[in-house]
Amino acid sequence: MLKNFLYFRTLSSVLKLLRGKHRRRALVVLLLSFISSLIEVIGLAFVIPVIYLINDPSPIHNHSVLSRAYELLNCQSDNQFILFMMLLLLVIFVFKNLFAVVIQYTQDKYSYSISYDLLAAQLEHFHNISFEEYLSKNPSYFVREIAVVPNDFSINIFIPLILITNELFVLTIILVGLVIFKIEILALLAVTILPVMLLTMGLTKRRAFRIGEEKNRVE
Repeated sequence: MLKNFLYFRTLSSVLKLLRGKHRRRALVVLLLSFISSLIEVIGLAFVIPVIYLINDPSPIHNHSVLSRAYELLNCQSDNQFILFMMLLLLVIFVFKNLFAVVIQYTQDKYSYSISYDLLAAQLEHFHNISFEEYLSKNPSYFVREIAVVPNDFSINIFIPLILITNELFVLTIILVGLVIFKIEILALLAVTILPVMLLTMGLTKRRAFRIGEEKNRVE
């Protein structure tokens, strides 16, 4: 059933294309993306309690975890505790953004290394073809297969696939959190957002394929 979705078909095709070190590094990149997603969700989840405490500090002494943290930090006032929470939130966001930069650099470096290896493989392949086969094709075909296709794969397929996977990680974590803490909100989101998402996918899927086929024909 999952193979019927474009995302899973694309992911399966990309994994089949990758070999050896690239497949192992792909797993590392996905793991780093998952960690980045966790940090992002933690940062977002931490914002609401801090804002709530600014408006109403009473949970500091009523909530078991907050009161325990208040005692461990040896805070002298509620404002001091709230200030510490705000600083902690700032540290989380700074760390999240720095880690995101590292992840982005790793993803880009990895994707372009794939592009480079594909380009080298294409060069070797066309270097070994016969002179008759070379004459039978338009020179623009070789330019496209060597210079355009590897770069298109890196920029237009692999990097977006990693980004979508990262967003799916975040979405999965949020959905699991909603199931555990507030399933009514999940039901409301499913009723309001899911039909719009399915309609959008239905309207854009065929057009996207048509544009892709036209692009391949022109090139």
